[in-house]
Amino acid sequence: MKTCDVCGNETFRREVTDEFFRVGAETVLIERVPTQVCERCGEATFDRETVEKVRRLVHEHSQPAHRVEVEAFAFS
Repeated sequence: MKTCDVCGNETFRREVTDEFFRVGAETVLIERVPTQVCERCGEATFDRETVEKVRRLVHEHSQPAHRVEVEAFAFS
């Protein structure tokens, strides 16, 4: 049974999320990523199949669905 790495809870709900990933010097956005979210603390995790699909998308030079422009802020 899966347990949350943050709080130890064993209850999750499925959601989809948009997630940014750093690939070398570039940042890419993967939209509609299936996610498992802890019911207690809200920590989001990805299963192995999802991680592998994301890896293939960003490392095998797939064609992006579209481009987006985002603003970036430095915390410090």
